[in-house]
Amino acid sequence: MTPNIFNPYRYAPEPIIYESSCTPMVWTTEPSSGAKGTVVSNASSIYYGKSITDTQYYLKQNGTTSGTASAKILQCSDGSTKHTFWTMNISDISASGAWTTETSTPYTGSITTGDIIGMEFTHAFGIGRYNGNCLDGTYSGYASTATDCVNDHNFDLWYKYTVV
Repeated sequence: MTPNIFNPYRYAPEPIIYESSCTPMVWTTEPSSGAKGTVVSNASSIYYGKSITDTQYYLKQNGTTSGTASAKILQCSDGSTKHTFWTMNISDISASGAWTTETSTPYTGSITTGDIIGMEFTHAFGIGRYNGNCLDGTYSGYASTATDCVNDHNFDLWYKYTVV
């Protein structure tokens, strides 16, 4: 009989789903294009050094059905796209609000300080948020634009991130 040998490099880590959906939920509604997200403020963030395999958001239309909404990782230093998880038509977003159920392209790199995990919209949009730091305290926070590197907003978007 051959003994069982444990190889720590053979097994993938178990995914963890982080859901930020503290109540009461309020809508951030924007009249034009823009980006909102969660900026990783420092190495103590639950996302720092991790990969993200799935992202979903609580969204609604805001007066238009044209354009697209994309779940992305943005670099706050210049707003450039580091990774795109998925893109959907704004016309496919609920008019009253609902969780997205898009299929994500996993991000296999490591999240680092200054990364914004969030949504970018080409037209008017609405995204659910909580007035407070619901999930990761001050280690990650609300980014009001694609280049908002400073965690000075006391908000959390409504999101579900699957992290490994």
